[in-house]
Amino acid sequence: MVRAIYLQAIGEYTRFRRVIPWLLLAAFGAFGAYMWAAFARGSLGIDRYSMVSYMLVFRIAGFSAVFFATANVTAEVEQRTIVYLLTRPVPRWMLLTVRYLAAVTVVTAIGIVAALAVSAAAFGGNPFVNPLLGKDILALVLGAFAYSGAFVLVSVVFPTRAMIICLVYVFGWEGLVPNMPGTMYYLSIF
Repeated sequence: MVRAIYLQAIGEYTRFRRVIPWLLLAAFGAFGAYMWAAFARGSLGIDRYSMVSYMLVFRIAGFSAVFFATANVTAEVEQRTIVYLLTRPVPRWMLLTVRYLAAVTVVTAIGIVAALAVSAAAFGGNPFVNPLLGKDILALVLGAFAYSGAFVLVSVVFPTRAMIICLVYVFGWEGLVPNMPGTMYYLSIF
């Protein structure tokens, strides 16, 4: 039953209309790295990748986690299908955990695709010569777990306002705190 819930959630999260905006953002990041290489011929691939991934790839991970993690509870409440979901012979905590893991899987996949696209554009078509790629993929996996966990918690506590709260967090808190002086950046998932 757990496998069926996981696969159903993955199928719901990876519908074409839900995934295409994230793929377009990844392509936009790759285009940005490619244009940077075209206009600044003396720049290094590592510099191009670092700046574009800092500005876009890691932001995509947080932003996509908002949409996939808050869909765990909020969509079910709004569509009034939560009753049918809870009548399954699976404990509620397991249902929430399995759907959380499905959201983490999708957010991680989106982040990895974006990182590979930007790395390929920054390094002239071969993303695997990037020495930072492995560390960034690990950071994207850990970030997907952290962001999705925080946003699932918000969606459980505030099911009707979860999307707004999470968007304010991603755009407000995550945009301001990493740029503050001193060690304030430790208060950010980013």
